[in-house]
This record gives sequence, structure tokens and C-alpha cells, in this order.
Amino acid sequence: MFEFVGFFVLVLIVVCGGLEVRPKTNGEVETYLSVVKLEGLPYMKRAINFSVPVILKYEITGVNDPSVITLSWKRNGEDITVNRRKAADAPSINSGEYSSETFSDNIHTLEVFLHLNQKDPAPGNYTLTAIMDGVASSGSGYAYSPPVLPLFTKPKRVLEGDIMRLICRVSGYPRPSAVIWSFASIPTSQMDDDNAINTALHSLHPLLTNETHYIIETGDNGIVNDTLRFLDLKDSDNGLYACNVSNDRGSDIRFYDLSMVKIRGLLLGHLLEIVL
Repeated sequence: MFEFVGFFVLVLIVVCGGLEVRPKTNGEVETYLSVVKLEGLPYMKRAINFSVPVILKYEITGVNDPSVITLSWKRNGEDITVNRRKAADAPSINSGEYSSETFSDNIHTLEVFLHLNQKDPAPGNYTLTAIMDGVASSGSGYAYSPPVLPLFTKPKRVLEGDIMRLICRVSGYPRPSAVIWSFASIPTSQMDDDNAINTALHSLHPLLTNETHYIIETGDNGIVNDTLRFLDLKDSDNGLYACNVSNDRGSDIRFYDLSMVKIRGLLLGHLLEIVL
């Protein structure tokens, strides 16, 4: 009797202890470079190829019955909702993140495929946690991507003397280490002149040091120098700005026009926040 009980306990420990989540294949957000125009002037810009799905693969071993397993997901440490689909389900491009599965009964292994939202695949660290019979196991996979910044927008008119923040919202994984800001002056009277914009585009210089009226700082996202804050906008700040980011997958750039408006006789001090 005692030998039988000892054997039973040993087998139970081996089966439960066999539950393990193993990342097998990381994902890659496919991007491409194409020529776009800044006020009619061509430059190279990165974009996402949304026609290519981003799929991460995980393997869960020690599984006897996949129907009793609970799956949960985190992206960069934050809980996310992932729809768990059966093989017969037809996914929709609007369905957000979802997972599909393949079970191999003979080797007690469940393959889990994480499909990122095809309309907006978010790069980052994806952690899968599996729970079966009170035993939990986790494993992390990665969706890699070079930075992809929004396109250039129409010029923004601001008031001289305003307080303003330019924020460069950084994407990509691995996360870029820092933002590089550049600037080229354009006279207010020439902000609609393609020749003046072309000259500025080819004469951008980095803003490396803090002046008395602006500060380059790190915002809430934790990316070094992602915020350019003006304490007192001046006429000399009129011109073309660029934020440039890169990681080991590639780089991207975003341009922004600031056109100063003078109002005499008024004490200005508005706070303007522009997210690039």
C-alpha cells in the first residue's frame, strides 16, 4: 500500500511539473521605405506593410487536455486581451490580437500562435502565461520593428511668447535609446516658399544643447530626449523641425513646420502641446 501511494505521488509531480511555456519563433513587423513629399519636396519615409501578418509562436509542453488550460497575455508588462480562437474560426482583420492552437496528443504539446492586430501591429515583449491544474508557467516572445513615425503634417501657427512642447512619440522594438532633434530656420515670410523649405530640409542641424528658452528632456515614455520644450517662443524659432529615432532594425524621421505669429501689446503665456 505504501509503495503504491509513493509511486502515485511521484507520477503526479512529474506530470504537473512538465507544464512549460517555451517561446519558439519571434515576430517581425515588416516595413518599407518609400518616397513621400514634404510641401512638394521628396524625401524617404518608413511605413508598415500591413499586408504581412505578424505571428509569434509558443510551445506549451506537459499538456494532457488543452481545454483545461487557461491562457493570459501581457505586452511590455501590461495585460492585454487576446481572443483565443479555434482552428475553424475565420479571423477578421479588425479582430485585434488573437491566438490559434495546434495540439499534438502523442507528445502532450500545445503550439500557440499569437497573431498581432493586422491593422496596427504593436511591437514589443509578449509574455504568455499558461495555467493548468493550479500550475503556472510563463514565456516571453518578441515582435521586432524599426521605428515608424507619422507623416509630416500641415504647418502649425503658434504665438510668439507661448510655452510649447513638441513630443516625439516613439515606436519600435527594441525601444530606441534616444530621440535626436534637428532644426533649420525659415523666415516667417517664406514659410510657404518651396525653395526656402528645400533649403531648410538640406541644412538641418542637431539641437544638442539647452538654450535659455528651450529644454530637451525625457517625457513619461522614458525615451531619452523625446520632448522639446520651449519656455518662451521667439521669432528665431520659426522654421523646420525634425525628430529622428533609430534602433538595430532601422530608423525613421518626422518633420514639423512651426510658423510664428506676433501679437503686439499682449502678455502671452499659453501652453501648447504638439505630439509628433
